[in-house]
Amino acid sequence: MASLHHSLLPAIALSLRPTGIFMRLVRSSMLEVLKSDYVRTARAKGLGERAVILGHALRTSLIPLVTVLGVEFAALLGNVVVIDTIFGIPGFGRLIYGSVLRLDLTMMQSLVLVFAVSVIVINLVTDKLSTTQVKTVVEDKLFMQQLIVELVQNWSKNDTLTVGVENPEELKSYIASHAKNLLEKGLK
Repeated sequence: MASLHHSLLPAIALSLRPTGIFMRLVRSSMLEVLKSDYVRTARAKGLGERAVILGHALRTSLIPLVTVLGVEFAALLGNVVVIDTIFGIPGFGRLIYGSVLRLDLTMMQSLVLVFAVSVIVINLVTDKLSTTQVKTVVEDKLFMQQLIVELVQNWSKNDTLTVGVENPEELKSYIASHAKNLLEKGLK
């Protein structure tokens, strides 16, 4: 318990800057995603606000965050050297700092190699995660566009539209005005 108590301030010092960057990035990305057509379609489909935000919008808005995480990991490793030295923590950062002061070239080279391999592995993982997320989001957007096409076809056949929304007339006008653009963009 004592070690947890002593690691609180270094953890805050390491995480303060990246947390602000991540919050700002997710907020701006989320605001942009919430204005997109497939989120409006999910709402029109009758999904609750929580399902729309967590299931559709948040997943899409996290793609830039995953990309930035890889870059921030490299900065975090550099900051560990400073934080370990300032707080006197006998960790990885202090070991590399001590080897620089002692001019221990073998230790410096091996620690720099470990740093470099860690950054490369983390960048590969974030690249794989971001590629997987993009593929899932594209599939989700295609599903929503196909749903819009089906809604337009049902509306043109029956001239009625019942999808569980409060104002079907508003949805009819939205679909009629945007269906041509969505068909041209999404189903080519």
